[in-house]
Amino acid sequence: MNEQTIQIARENQDRAVLYRFIGVLDASSRPELESLTRQVPDVSEIVLDFSEVGRINSMGLALLLKLLKAWEDEGKQIQAINLNRMASILFKITGLGRFLPDGEGDATPTPRKIQVDSAVEENPKTPAQTRDRLNLFASLQTSQQLNGWFLFNTYLQRRLQKPIQFFAQTLAEQTANDREEQTDLVFARPFEACRLIYGQGYIPLCKPEGETEEVVILAPANDSRSLEDYASPKVAIASKQSFTYLLGRFLCDERDLDSNAFRFHESGNDIKAIQYLIRQQVDWVMMPLKTYSGLSSLSRRQTRVLDQTQTELAAHLFCIAPYLDADFRQSLQTVLTQMHTDEKGLGVLEDIEIQAWEVPESAEVDLLLKVFETYRY
Repeated sequence: MNEQTIQIARENQDRAVLYRFIGVLDASSRPELESLTRQVPDVSEIVLDFSEVGRINSMGLALLLKLLKAWEDEGKQIQAINLNRMASILFKITGLGRFLPDGEGDATPTPRKIQVDSAVEENPKTPAQTRDRLNLFASLQTSQQLNGWFLFNTYLQRRLQKPIQFFAQTLAEQTANDREEQTDLVFARPFEACRLIYGQGYIPLCKPEGETEEVVILAPANDSRSLEDYASPKVAIASKQSFTYLLGRFLCDERDLDSNAFRFHESGNDIKAIQYLIRQQVDWVMMPLKTYSGLSSLSRRQTRVLDQTQTELAAHLFCIAPYLDADFRQSLQTVLTQMHTDEKGLGVLEDIEIQAWEVPESAEVDLLLKVFETYRY
């Protein structure tokens, strides 16, 4: 069996129907799940067995959410059983915990709400249509990508025949610096992208193919304690306004730790956070897995991985401001999605450590926004 193909076996029981899922739940599962959505079982109870599911990504979860909602609207009692640890976390973090066996859905303590600063507002005095150039802001995934992003900006200007100025900053840094430049185009971390989509109607055009933001929890290399040995750890994190913070807390809560008792220290960026750990000024660091992988071998040797996620939920998004016209939006999306087919474009992608751009499914973005809406004030 192709591990990328989902198979669904039906077993009729006395007063229920059991569906056994086998394989991987992702975008390729659409035909099977949509077929189930149209075939509502003539029983009151439905059990979904995930014991033979190896992986569920954001698209598979979005399709599953649509299926469960349709059956729930028909008055069916639904129970999802035998999920692996990461799938269980995904169910709880996206509001699907009510379908887990009794007692499991409420096992994870509710995280504190995340205070969301006001997003950078559009400057009405200088609409993009009247300016000579556009502004592109990018939240770099690693510092080694900086030169590559300047090349990326040059590539866009040549392909689009439009002047674009590049800024390598996070939106949080831009707000703190009271910058005056508008954000016309932005490659943003998941939390920042959601803030713009939710609050200002920015439109997600593309995401890096096959890449999501996962979190790793680190301790000093010379500290042999396990995750459960810490009662009230001091934890360094770049910012609480991030999916790293959210996923890290859920990861700990799933191991029966109370993350409400953690003492979080916001360092401003991941490099400072790891420095606090190496100097043993904190017990742990929560940081993006990709950033950790890009650290020097010396830094990694001074740390030890306590745990990490594999949720495939939160992706960086390349977004465009809603006031830019639809024709330009389509042209930009076409340039991005075809970059990997062009020799020069492929070289630029390698420099920014992206394999290719792909268009996110609306269901994936909706799921990401659902998590964001749940944990914002």
